[in-house]
Amino acid sequence: MEKTPDELTIAAYLEGRLDDEERAAVERWMADTPEAVELVAACRDALDGPTFAVPQSFVAKVSSLTEAPEASGGAAQAAFWRDAYWPSAAALVLLSCLLGVELARTAATEAFASDLPPVAEAVIEFDMAGGPLL
Repeated sequence: MEKTPDELTIAAYLEGRLDDEERAAVERWMADTPEAVELVAACRDALDGPTFAVPQSFVAKVSSLTEAPEASGGAAQAAFWRDAYWPSAAALVLLSCLLGVELARTAATEAFASDLPPVAEAVIEFDMAGGPLL
């Protein structure tokens, strides 16, 4: 190996992730370079460095978020319906209100306009459309 391998290559060597050709090149570099042993030891110390304890509550939360739907006993399907419930209910209420207003307007127009002369019907329709009274 003509040049000093970088830290990632040395780490891959220490973890056994290099192919035969790359491994042989690193070993030749270590045999030819006196300071290579120190560099490899420093990389090994960095890889074996301190480990940090992860709180069990964090592990449990991540596990619950990444749980497969079939392993959760239908929880994902229940969550879908729970999340879709309120928007669906709001849409239903809005649609019902709009339908009720339209039916009331139609019924009022037909009830009042049926016995009135055409001019009065026009005034009622104009008023129902939001126009000013005459």
